[in-house]
Amino acid sequence: MNLGIRKRTIRIFVLFLLLISLCSFYLILSHKHIITVPCLFHKITGFYCPGCGMTRAFYSLIMLDFMGSLKNNLLLVFIIPTTIYYLWHFFKNYIFTGNIISIDDVIPNWVLLVELILAISYGILRNIELFSWMQPI
Repeated sequence: MNLGIRKRTIRIFVLFLLLISLCSFYLILSHKHIITVPCLFHKITGFYCPGCGMTRAFYSLIMLDFMGSLKNNLLLVFIIPTTIYYLWHFFKNYIFTGNIISIDDVIPNWVLLVELILAISYGILRNIELFSWMQPI
């Protein structure tokens, strides 16, 4: 194995472990209500933004409570696959070439546009009484 590839692989592995550890630590603390990040959009307007409930959704997902995760934020279904796909290509490209690629190099613009439209639509719909089931629990 090339020395540069080995260094980049170790660097990515350490970064990945650090990121997973920090996220897990934050999720545990926020679930126990020790550290919480309030949604400023909700505090100011009283409406739910597309991201409201995302921390609880990730926590439920980690605890393998898939229905609880979807009840907190349905948008997670669209965000996770795209994020995993991008990160896979990002890490693979960085390890083997040393180059950092942007999301535009991996995900077509139309996919990002569809996700943006879904996020905006979701943010609007979850604030309408008929779609109150979309509000975070």
